[in-house]
Amino acid sequence: MNNTQAITWVYGLTADPIHRGHEQVIKNTLDKARELDLKTAGIILVPTYQPNLIADKTAPTASFEQRLAMCQLVAKDLSKELSKDITVSDIEQRIHNEQPSYTYYTLDALAKDHDNLILIISSDHAHGHAPKFRQWHRWDELINRFGLIIHERPGYPINDCFVSHLKEHNPNVYTVKNQPGIDISSSRLRQTYAYGAEPKDKQLNTLVADYIREVGLYQ
Repeated sequence: MNNTQAITWVYGLTADPIHRGHEQVIKNTLDKARELDLKTAGIILVPTYQPNLIADKTAPTASFEQRLAMCQLVAKDLSKELSKDITVSDIEQRIHNEQPSYTYYTLDALAKDHDNLILIISSDHAHGHAPKFRQWHRWDELINRFGLIIHERPGYPINDCFVSHLKEHNPNVYTVKNQPGIDISSSRLRQTYAYGAEPKDKQLNTLVADYIREVGLYQ
């Protein structure tokens, strides 16, 4: 990775639905980049097509097309707000078909058109004595080829020893701690809709809330 070239940040997410917490991660990533004097070429949101369910997650409720559409609404809105190039890629639908969406292959495909990729993940994959990141498919090759930025979540303190180990493979590994966060999850939002209620304004982008209402998702 060329440290003098602008970085393309890659944010893989199930987006079922995408919410304000995801938006805050994007904002915190850009703030960290400015703090470290790292140039940003853009941010790519990558909805997972066939999630590899190793993190105690269930299969998505919304279709891939619906999750892609919600991400596109947020990307367009944030691009205007932050004056940054934020786009959405359907790369996982195009390359993974019926197999699980392994992140290594997603990044490998994106690298054909983008330089200096750094993956955005949350600290639940870099937490504890046996971080889940080490369960990822070809994780060691991934860290050798691509950078990583790890955002700390409440209840999941980052394993700093593990981060130091990753940095031995690739110095372009960064952590984001003590930054603003929004305590919300996609599963809790789905439960809110299932109970016939509406989420609070600060939890969900109004464009996404309107879309969910229009297509009758999560009811």
